[in-house]
Amino acid sequence: MVGLVVLRHGIDQGLIVMGWGGVAMAVLAGLILSAPVAGAIYAVAQWLPVLLFAQLLRRTASWSWVMTTLAAIGLVVVLGVHLLVPNTTEMWLGVLQQGLSGLLQRAGMSPTDVSTTIERAAHYATGAFAMSLVLSVSLSLMLARAWQASLFNPGGFRGEYTAWRLSHWLAGVAALLVVLVLVMHNALFVELAMVVLTPFLLQAIGLLHGLVKQGGMSIGWLFGLYVLLFLAPPQMGSLLAAVGVIDSFADLRGRFKRGA
Repeated sequence: MVGLVVLRHGIDQGLIVMGWGGVAMAVLAGLILSAPVAGAIYAVAQWLPVLLFAQLLRRTASWSWVMTTLAAIGLVVVLGVHLLVPNTTEMWLGVLQQGLSGLLQRAGMSPTDVSTTIERAAHYATGAFAMSLVLSVSLSLMLARAWQASLFNPGGFRGEYTAWRLSHWLAGVAALLVVLVLVMHNALFVELAMVVLTPFLLQAIGLLHGLVKQGGMSIGWLFGLYVLLFLAPPQMGSLLAAVGVIDSFADLRGRFKRGA
């Protein structure tokens, strides 16, 4: 809702909506958890990035600018955490053990498997956190833009999203990080790559939506895509991100259109 208000009416109205939403979250957290401040902080943490990036999208009307800036902030988050925390793996081990151990054991995993899984996840948890931030803000903005289009320009968002093509230089950074990961097997480079490749994952999904419509193909192709993405997210996510990077360099949608 905050994103929609900012896109339609500007940041001032968005701040008002976020403020009232923060009050509501504080009251709710106070009644349920006796922690109103925590509710207000949660509301600000959730909605402030969406508000700021919705304003950037409103001012620039450029998804490329928005996604590039969002990816850059994600990179700063990863690098900042690694600079400020001497041992990020140890920090995340404590957090993940407290938050996930019981859940994984209730899911049927043995204590040994739980420990191994958490140790592996802790190596890349900073990157996963930054990637989730980029993804959540991106999806919130896309939903807000879709709502705006459905109200004032039906069908507009579909054409906008399927035409996404991020900048060559961001694609170059993504490609460089992938090469560094393959050559050096460094956890930091893996985390940075996770962040930078996220916008290209979204670009590839938009590309495939556009190609299915352009080619008059069955929607079953998209259903299969999402099933595979659900069943094997790391493998399919990596493959789609690679397609997005290639598209930024090669303009795949343009090539398919000319070949049609």
